[in-house]
Amino acid sequence: FLEKLVFDTESLDTELLWVCVDHFTASLQSLRPMDNPEGCICHESFAKTCSSLGLVYEKVIKMNEKAHTLYLQTIQHCDIVTHTSGAQFFGKKWYQTAKNGIEAYRFRKEAYDQAEVAKQREPTLIKLKPKLTAIDAAIGKCQGKLYKAHALLVHIYETLPPKKGSITTPLDKNSKEDMKKALLKAVTHYHPDKHYNKEAGVEWLVLCEEITKRLNEYYEHTKN
Repeated sequence: FLEKLVFDTESLDTELLWVCVDHFTASLQSLRPMDNPEGCICHESFAKTCSSLGLVYEKVIKMNEKAHTLYLQTIQHCDIVTHTSGAQFFGKKWYQTAKNGIEAYRFRKEAYDQAEVAKQREPTLIKLKPKLTAIDAAIGKCQGKLYKAHALLVHIYETLPPKKGSITTPLDKNSKEDMKKALLKAVTHYHPDKHYNKEAGVEWLVLCEEITKRLNEYYEHTKN
C-alpha cells in the first residue's frame, strides 16, 4: 500500500494520503508515552514508522525538511537499539530508505548553497574589494615569497581572524619550514569547505575563498 501511495502519484487519493499520515503519526505517539515523551516503548518500531512517514513526506507531500527530520529520527533510534543489543539494520529496506533520504537532502542542500554563492559571488566581491585590496597591499609591502607569506598571515589573523582556531605555529619569515606549517594551518582555518565558514554567510565564505587562493599560492612556493 505504501509503495502504491508513494510511486503511483497519477491516481493519488489525497483523502487516503492524509489518513495514512494520521495513522503513522498516531503510531509514533503511541510508541512515545505522554508521561515520558523522551522514552520509547519500542525503538525499532518507532524507527520503521519514522522511515515510512518520512518517505510519504519526501516523495508525495514534497516537504523535504519534515522528511529529513523523520529520517534522522530513524537513524537515531536504530543507533539506540544497536548500542543496547548489537542489532544491525543495514539490510533493512526501511533503514536504507532513511539513509538514502538523508543523503539526497544533503546533496540538494549543497547544490542549492553552491548555486546561491555563485549567484551572489560577483556583487559580494565588489563589496569585499576594500578588504581584499588591504590584504594585497600588506603583501605588496614585502619582497620575497616568504616575507610576503608572513605579511599575509599576520594581516589576516589580525584583521580578519578565522571563525575557529588561531595561529600557534612559529611565524619565522626566514624559515621555509615554519612558514610552510603556518600556511597549512591557515588553510585549514580559512578553507571554504569547512562547515563553520559555510555557516557564517556568503560574504565570509567568498572572503575565505579569496584568502585561501592566496594562502595556497605561497604554500606551493614553500613545497618547491
